[in-house]
Formats: sequence, structure tokens, C-alpha cells
Amino acid sequence: MPLRPSQIIGAMSEARFSEMMAKSPRQVRETLFNRLNIKASAVKSVVPRPHQKNEERIKKLHGRLAECPPTAKNEQELCEELIRNWLVHKTPILVAALDHFKVKHENGLTEQEIDFFEKLDATKAEELAKLLLTKFEAEDVAIYLRFMKVPHLTGKLPAGAYPKDAPRALTDEPETTVPVPEAAAAP
Repeated sequence: MPLRPSQIIGAMSEARFSEMMAKSPRQVRETLFNRLNIKASAVKSVVPRPHQKNEERIKKLHGRLAECPPTAKNEQELCEELIRNWLVHKTPILVAALDHFKVKHENGLTEQEIDFFEKLDATKAEELAKLLLTKFEAEDVAIYLRFMKVPHLTGKLPAGAYPKDAPRALTDEPETTVPVPEAAAAP
């Protein structure tokens, strides 16, 4: 079952999320900050670092998006747009994947339907993962493959694809329900 865009964002490192935000148009960033009511706190140091307030807002946003419920359709769409914008700047990964499947493209962008990624059998999914992992950073490959909804990835991506500083650990199953505490479940 594919992961929600917020789950993919929640599993990425702060560094990768900061990079993703830097690649996003300012309007998208500000929309996210405003929609989730994320404001920069007052800088307490005498000599603030450049961009310190923005770094703080990005860190808060990362944590907030990681906790985004599945019912928050607008936020899920914004998360998807963040990932899509970031991937446009990762054309070598797109090119390698499309070349692997002999899909016609122009520098990683194609008009052809590529929903076949979601239907790859275990062998083809593993071949693609191995190919990309030999050429690109594990975290970037994991984000791309998850975004493309490639199945059969359990155990196929290295530990480095799931950074320790992510706000939430990535699982292979999307969250569909919120667990009820035992005390509340008893009548």
C-alpha cells in the first residue's frame, strides 16, 4: 500500500527537508507556514545567524507535516507538491529510472504515463532500487521510489535511506487508524 506524501516527508532527514524547502517556490513555503500557523520565534542571540528564523520555521514545519493526518487533504497535496518540486531538481535519478525502463523522456520529464512503477513485480522493483542505489544517495532513492509508489521495497533499501534525525520512522504501511489506548477501549 503506498505511503502518503506526509509520511514520506516525515521519514526524511531534516537536512533533506531543508533542501526540499529551498527548492520550493517561496509562495508554496509561505502557504505552508501560514496554513499550519508556524511563526518564527524571536531570535535570542546578540548576533543572529543569517536565515536562523527560517531554519527554525522549516524544522517546525517538518515535524508538523510528519504528524499530518490522512484526512488533511490540502496538506497532503502540498506535501506532494513539495516532493514533486524537489524531484524536478533531481533529474539524474529521473533519467536513470526512465532509461532503465526505456521510457522516452526529455531530461527525466515525460508525457508518457508512468503508473507502471506502481505495478512493478518484486524482481523489477529490486533491480531498479539496486541500480539507483549504485548511483545516488540512499535517502534520495528512497524518497523517489516511495513517491513513485514502487512496491516490494521492504528490506530492499539500506539503513541510510531512513535517517536517524527524521521526525518519524518510515514504515511500509500507511497509517489508516489511530490506535485507541487500552484504558479507553474498555467499556
